[in-house]
Amino acid sequence: MAPEKLRAAEAEGLHKVFKLQTVINTTSMVLFDALGCLRRFNTVEDIFADFYEIRKKKYIERKAFQVGMLRAQSERLSNQV
Repeated sequence: MAPEKLRAAEAEGLHKVFKLQTVINTTSMVLFDALGCLRRFNTVEDIFADFYEIRKKKYIERKAFQVGMLRAQSERLSNQV
């Protein structure tokens, strides 16, 4: 970026120039829950609380799957030697 453009961007605000911030309305937070039903949430914290355990379980399942795949690949490679 040219020095004069950098000064102009700093004067206008780097967050605004590079679009680093956006405003998200939280007035209508309706999501599908773990059972696939639509549910209205009042706060973002409610969403986090509801989905935390689900995501944690899925992360554990994904890790177990990846460990299994790596173990199988390791055994396959060690058998080739």
